[in-house]
Amino acid sequence: KGKPTEHEWTVLAGIVLRDACDGLRVVAVGTGTKCLTASAAARDTAGWRVHDGHAEVTTRRAFRLFLCRELERAQAGEPSCLRRTREGPAQVGREPPWALDHSLRVYLYSSACPCGDACTVATSSAAPGALLRDAPSLAEDGSEDQPACK
Repeated sequence: KGKPTEHEWTVLAGIVLRDACDGLRVVAVGTGTKCLTASAAARDTAGWRVHDGHAEVTTRRAFRLFLCRELERAQAGEPSCLRRTREGPAQVGREPPWALDHSLRVYLYSSACPCGDACTVATSSAAPGALLRDAPSLAEDGSEDQPACK
């Protein structure tokens, strides 16, 4: 259970860092196409279920974990992709004390277009190149079993 069968498919997403010498490093990977329905999410009062299992979301979670580990390494004086930008703690309105090294570029790969609010494909009634920022979500029809994550 959980793996696609012969007649099913899933989405793969990943984040890659590219350095100044064009070296590539995969730092996060995720798969998935599902999220909990609104009714299932409401029943998860203990917070044990992953509410959104789309590949882009799981990849983002993996990337955040990677960055947390890189921060631990940087603070311990070990090699890291983060660099110190200033001394002191994080403060509202100030540059963060750590940042990704300027020589690195971050790339997101997804084997399929994002769905829901992340989708940027124009509809036939929209102007060419238009984004769907203001388009109504399909889950707004009030159906209880629509995905909670839209």
